[in-house]
Amino acid sequence: KISLTPSRINSVGLRGEPIDRSTRQHLVLSLGDSITYGYGVDDHHTYPAQLEDALSRKRNGQFSILNAGVNAYPMSFMRQKFLNLWGRGVRPDIAIVGYSMNEVGWIGNLVEADESTKRQFARRVWLKNYLRSSALYNVVVENWARDYYNSLKAKLVPGTNSVALSAADSESRYERVLDELLSDLRIRNVTPVFLLFCSYNGAHRAYDSAGPLQQRFAAFAEHHGIPLL
Repeated sequence: KISLTPSRINSVGLRGEPIDRSTRQHLVLSLGDSITYGYGVDDHHTYPAQLEDALSRKRNGQFSILNAGVNAYPMSFMRQKFLNLWGRGVRPDIAIVGYSMNEVGWIGNLVEADESTKRQFARRVWLKNYLRSSALYNVVVENWARDYYNSLKAKLVPGTNSVALSAADSESRYERVLDELLSDLRIRNVTPVFLLFCSYNGAHRAYDSAGPLQQRFAAFAEHHGIPLL
């Protein structure tokens, strides 16, 4: 719809080919949002796929990189994704936790919402997917009215680094979610690695990692002795 490239999801909800459980490779699980998923590129040009290719050349195929990125996921959703995959038998040795651009707003609170709210949100997601299955919807929204769609989206779904943090965002919720994810990983003997992405800084008109949550993400990694890329 966007780039005319194929995008495949396997039976456990990961992007790419089915997991090969017959080999004794080190499993690396890449958690993240659309950047990790590889929005707009094909399966072989996502960063997890490129990383696996690089490691295959240097480490003789000892590593298998699994892409668990999902568009629009905040950190709290990544934690649920990890727990879901663990329950389905996906047991990584390493988890790469990608910085999310989707923390600001109400979506991260859905994890703690009541079942009625979750069902209501699920119905809206279903409706959006149903509309997007129409060629007419895509040509109107994704092409003819793209500028209007983007301006509306920016108002309704602000990105993590595009708005000033509110008082609620400045409190401990972000660190709490990071703490919970780190605890879930370490109690299962999964080694965490944090991956900090750059984002567009409107004030400086450049890509950098100086956003408020980017700095807290990096500080959390340093405080807990987590490798930060």
